[in-house]
Amino acid sequence: MPTAETAKEDGDGGKDHPIVIAGAGPCGLVAALVLQRHGIPIVILEKASRDKLDASVGSGYDLSPTTIEIVQKRLGLDTTKVFIQYSAFQCRTLEGKVVRDIEFPKALDPSKSYQQATRPGLQGLLLDQLVDQEKVLKCGVGVESYQEDVEKGVVTVHLVDGTTVVGKALLACDGIHSKVRKCMHGGDDVDPLSYCGTTCYWSVSPKPTPGSALESAINETQSFRQEGPSFVWGMGSHRAPGSFFVTPNNNGQGVWMLGLKEEDQPAANVSDDLRRRGGAIMTEESKQALLDMLKQRSRDHDASMIEIIRATPEITQAGLFDRANQDLPFSSPGKLVALLGDAAHPQSPYLGQGCNMAVTDGYVCATLLARHSSVAKAVETYDCEQRRKEIQHVVKEARNATDYCVSSSLWNYWFFYNLMKYAPMDSNVIMDNLIQHDKSNVSCLRRLDGVEDEKLSKLSDISTNWVKVAIVVLVAVGASMVLKGKLAAV
Repeated sequence: MPTAETAKEDGDGGKDHPIVIAGAGPCGLVAALVLQRHGIPIVILEKASRDKLDASVGSGYDLSPTTIEIVQKRLGLDTTKVFIQYSAFQCRTLEGKVVRDIEFPKALDPSKSYQQATRPGLQGLLLDQLVDQEKVLKCGVGVESYQEDVEKGVVTVHLVDGTTVVGKALLACDGIHSKVRKCMHGGDDVDPLSYCGTTCYWSVSPKPTPGSALESAINETQSFRQEGPSFVWGMGSHRAPGSFFVTPNNNGQGVWMLGLKEEDQPAANVSDDLRRRGGAIMTEESKQALLDMLKQRSRDHDASMIEIIRATPEITQAGLFDRANQDLPFSSPGKLVALLGDAAHPQSPYLGQGCNMAVTDGYVCATLLARHSSVAKAVETYDCEQRRKEIQHVVKEARNATDYCVSSSLWNYWFFYNLMKYAPMDSNVIMDNLIQHDKSNVSCLRRLDGVEDEKLSKLSDISTNWVKVAIVVLVAVGASMVLKGKLAAV
């Protein structure tokens, strides 16, 4: 495979060339908008055809305060019709029992709120801002490899159709199965994906008709529907392990994801469709088998979950993977090529940080390229040791969260059931524990601004202190239940 030569500083031969961006997901599009607004020429290479670029594949994004700040404040985009603020959080079991409802304040500070967007909504919002979209966006064109000429300060990008594009930098925003990463680090034999032990199913339901079973199923999960959508976590048990997440979008459709523990590792890239993480659309036979299994494995099952899945015609099935080697750099030896988003740090979606880290990467890397006259200096600053360490921590925590959420352990179920049922918590506690996972992005953005924020260290302290209090409460609750012979939820 082509490799890059190492040099201390890039040449100036690339000054008249564009910055090449591989991938037109949220990461690549945010980077493109930043560069365009600084007058820097770009070329975006997207493997998918234009009609598929902002098409629905059933996925949605949880948007952290950092992403909200970047899109709304720093890019100045009107997100009124695209972003939705959660009104409440509901925890229920996969056997249909509501454990807890927590309503959020009606007017949350954006810096303390999580919002959601559909994939087509966010993609469309960003695509609409591209200047000269027909000229700069090349769809149906996949990257095969690259060659880095540090002395001349250029990167030659080889495409699958045999043509080439020359740029002064290459930003790899081409997802978990990145061809740029394979070229940089040697491919799956030396840089393998690591299976997270979980298979995921996700989609968005049809828009329910009034009075339908689907409408009833979605509304049944929404205790505060009149105020806005609730984010619902369906918690598995030792009898019915797994997890189910669902929330309505602006059209009233149920955006949902089901995760089940699966010891046998599936193929990492069945469809070569980056929009589906390499997963494939389920057949009707496999969908029916999934529904039968969910209904038969326990005395009870969540009828709302079953109806939402049953009514959804197109469902993606994919194994969850991250990277085995978390220590590899996010840039080439000559610092003319950078990995961003899932190309750099794929992770389980169970902390909801994939899109948020990708948007942060795109904004920060592009801003550094606009700020520095040297591409190598900009990329080196982007690929700093602190950012990589912070990301390693989040990827590890996402894997741990996946394990907890799909566990069949009786102890695990007892702990989380009683934690959600009895531990003292309100909307601030829920938000603080969501926001703590955004800490790495906050830190990255503040470093870009040259700001040292002492409050950052307190985010993890909030969660740590709350967990300590919760454990003390649960020990007391458990002891009381044992004494009374009423061990809960077993």
